[in-house]
Amino acid sequence: MARPAGVLAALLLAAGISACSDSSGSPTEAAAPATSGTAGGDTATTMSGCGVPVLYPSKETGHTVCVVDTKCTFGDGVFGCPDPNAAKAAKDCLTKPSEDALSDPPCIRGTWKLVQKTTEKPNDHQTITTNEPITVEFSLWALEQDKLVGAAHVTHSVDNTETDTRSTGCKEQRAVVDEVSWDVPLEGMYLPEPDGNVQMIARATPPEGPELVQHFDGCPIPDRKLPGVTWPAISAVLVKGATNVRQDLPKPQGATGESSLSIRVVGPGAG
Repeated sequence: MARPAGVLAALLLAAGISACSDSSGSPTEAAAPATSGTAGGDTATTMSGCGVPVLYPSKETGHTVCVVDTKCTFGDGVFGCPDPNAAKAAKDCLTKPSEDALSDPPCIRGTWKLVQKTTEKPNDHQTITTNEPITVEFSLWALEQDKLVGAAHVTHSVDNTETDTRSTGCKEQRAVVDEVSWDVPLEGMYLPEPDGNVQMIARATPPEGPELVQHFDGCPIPDRKLPGVTWPAISAVLVKGATNVRQDLPKPQGATGESSLSIRVVGPGAG
C-alpha cells in the first residue's frame, strides 16, 4: 500500500535508510527500474534489489527521496516502500504493546535471586550458620506504551543454626521457616534509551509476603510468628534485550560463605 512520500521519508530516516533530496520533479534512476503495471491509470514503477539509490519524486514536499536496497513503487504522484523493520517491529512487544496483555506470551521474563548462606565464628565456642534464600521468577507484559504489568512468584525459606558448646541450655538451636511461596502482581514502566538499551522497573503490590511461622528443632522453644519477607521491586537495564548480573553483598565480619544478588532478565531482541 502506497504511503504519502513525506511520511515514508520520515519512516525511512528513522529506520536508518539513507535519504536525500533533489529539486527535480521526475525520478532520477541510477539503475533502470522495471514497469510493473499501472495504478489508477498511471504507470507504477517498481525497483527491485536497488543496490544503487533511485530518487522518487515526492508530491508532498516538492523534492525527491532517495531509497537504497528497497523494493518501491511509484504511481499517481506518490510512492511507497515496505518498512524494512516491519517484521521485526511486529514481533517486538515493547514497540507494539499488546492490547490484551495476558493473552500473549510474556514480553519480559526473568529471575531475581538473593543468596544468604554464611558461617560465622564470633568466638572459640560459638558457630552461627545462616541460610535465608529468596528466589523470584517474574513475567511482564507491555500493556500499553511505556507501561508494564505482570506477576512474580516468590519463594523463601530459613534454616539457621547456632551452636554454643558452653551453653547451659540447648547447645544447638536450629531455627527453621519451611519453604513458602506466593504470587504477587507487578506494575511498572519501561523507557527506551537513545543507545538502544531499555530501562525497566516493576514494583510488587503489596511488597510484603504472607506471615511466616518459625519453628525450632532440638530445643523446646515454641513456634514463633514472623512478618512476611519484603520483596519490593525488580529494576534492570536491558542491553541488546537482556541483562545478567551478579553482585556480591556484605557478609557479617569474619563470616565465610556467600551473600549475593543475581538478576537475569530476557526481553525482545535478546540473542
